Parts: sequence; C-alpha cells; structure tokens
Amino acid sequence: MRAWVVALALAGLAGSASAQGSTTTWGGQVRESITPTVPANAIPEAKTAVKHDIGDANPKFRAVQASEVASVRHGAFTEPIAGPISIVCGQYEKAGDSDYSWFFVTIKHSQVLWIASATTGQPGEAYQSCKNAGLTPDSPPRTGANGPDD
Repeated sequence: MRAWVVALALAGLAGSASAQGSTTTWGGQVRESITPTVPANAIPEAKTAVKHDIGDANPKFRAVQASEVASVRHGAFTEPIAGPISIVCGQYEKAGDSDYSWFFVTIKHSQVLWIASATTGQPGEAYQSCKNAGLTPDSPPRTGANGPDD
C-alpha cells in the first residue's frame, strides 16, 4: 500500500512537471503569458507579501521580474485558477543574512494567492517555480517586466 501511495505521488509530480504545451512551475502550471505588461502594483504588492512572510521589514531585493499569465495551478492535483494572474519572482536578503533566497508570488486582483520562499513551501520550490515560469537569469525570457531592485 505504501509503495502504491509513493508511486501515485511521484506520478503526480512528474505529471505537473511535464504538462504538454505549457510552461510549468513546481508550485503550479502556467498556461500562457497573456500580456507584455504587468499591473504596476504587482511588484510592490509581492515585495510587501515577502516582507510579511519572512518577518523582515527591510530585506534587500534583487533580480525581481514579473509576468502576467492566463491561468496558474498550485500543485499537480488542484484546479487551475483563471487569470489574469501576476507572477513575481526574485531574490531577497534578510537583515543579518549574507546570502540571497528566492521567492515566488502569485497575485490576482491585488490579492496574494500564495508565496513560496525560504520560509514558506518546500526547499527549492521558489527557485524552481521561477525558473519554470521563465523568470530567472538562466531561463529563457518570457513576457514580463523587470522590477526595480531596492
């Protein structure tokens, strides 16, 4: 029974990572980019959400990018959430830390849907989600805008 449950879980992860004809993120599936612009408030809202999530009022941000997509799915077994959805990715450094961590934020109509960061989500989830959404330096560029670094 345990082997069956593990096999089902692995199949679900593999299915979410190999959805045909779409870009997938670890935390969800992005169907398509819909506009080359992202709402002006998406990046500031994402930064505010990350500050709250990590418990630091003044983290340093870098490599912040955003994209707007038609739909997104949080996990292999959830229904897609219809967009437009803003995806904001980048890195932050908490005060006192000497290294940067990745964050991934989804926003719909100024409402944060979910956050993946070093404090929220599974290890590596934020980076992998950003990479699969095309919002890391080592991934092919997608439509979106660069956010200002603090």
